[in-house]
Amino acid sequence: ALLVALIAVLVWAVRRPSSVRADEGGPGAAPGAGAHSVRRFFQYTLMYAMTILAAIGFSNLLTRALTSSTGPTDASSREWEARLLAEDVSFALVGSLVLAVLVWWTWRTLRRDPRESSSLGLVLAVTATALTALVTTTVHLQAFIAALVRPSGDPGTQAAPALVWGLVWVATWFIAARALPPARQLPHRALGSTVGLITMTWGFTTLLSTSLQILITGDTLVGGRTALASAGALLVVGALVWIRYWILAAQSDPHSTWWLLHVLVVGVAGGLLLALTGASLTLWDVLVWLVGDPGTRGAASHFSGTPGHVAAVLAGVVVWWYHRAAIAGSGEGARSEVRRVYEYLVAGVALAASAAGTGTLVVALIAP
Repeated sequence: ALLVALIAVLVWAVRRPSSVRADEGGPGAAPGAGAHSVRRFFQYTLMYAMTILAAIGFSNLLTRALTSSTGPTDASSREWEARLLAEDVSFALVGSLVLAVLVWWTWRTLRRDPRESSSLGLVLAVTATALTALVTTTVHLQAFIAALVRPSGDPGTQAAPALVWGLVWVATWFIAARALPPARQLPHRALGSTVGLITMTWGFTTLLSTSLQILITGDTLVGGRTALASAGALLVVGALVWIRYWILAAQSDPHSTWWLLHVLVVGVAGGLLLALTGASLTLWDVLVWLVGDPGTRGAASHFSGTPGHVAAVLAGVVVWWYHRAAIAGSGEGARSEVRRVYEYLVAGVALAASAAGTGTLVVALIAP
């Protein structure tokens, strides 16, 4: 009832300005434009919501099947477990049935009106569904791989969500390739490449930091094996995502705004900021130890965070160098607009870092 009331209110709100424009004879009085906008908004929003609902339901049901449980003992626990089971079954059934109807309706609409494939609502729904499934699959797949290595890990609790959300991602990728024109697939590919790059860089930095700390201290640390397993799993999953999105897809895409945003903002600027941050923190640790006041801490305690800073420097330099090479090999001229934007961006990052360092130095000099 609330959903129907909301639909009625929004239909009235959209149709009222359209009718006013039509009465006035002004522009934008195309018949049915407001109704089409409302229909697309609710159709694609509901399709996205039903996809999430069905995936959650099937994921929880499959988790129950893959994990062993002795079951609740008292009556209240059994009642609560039955409610959760009923909720999961409802999510799976209702979500999948409504989603099937919406997908069939959308497919008919696309066949009847090819212009529907370029609508903003469809592009947003497909992109949001793909990225939601991608991020969720990445999280659970990383936890699944790490649980396989840990002695007390329970991979069954992570296998079901990774499988269900992975199937959702594969299906959405297939739908995007069939339903959207090539130009409308660029946001999905660029944002997916960003997710893979950030995940891979994070895993590489954590893995290298933990390994250096273990090598320097000579022991396995507390939970060192677990940390190595989690970081290694994060690196592997991020690399797989990045290869699928960037190497096999987005790298050869036209150099659109989305492509340039990923390469310049995420790759060049992000890599430089990561490298500069790690280098600044490393130099800070060294200077405090040599000419500052490290306090009563020993060298091992004072430089405990230095391996992470060094790993950040190496990861940032690699990310920056790779995307700089992508700009250089893009076929642009020596002083093209892309090259100018790259140079101004690097100069801006360096200027911001210099300003921050100068401000900190001035405050340190005048502070009592």
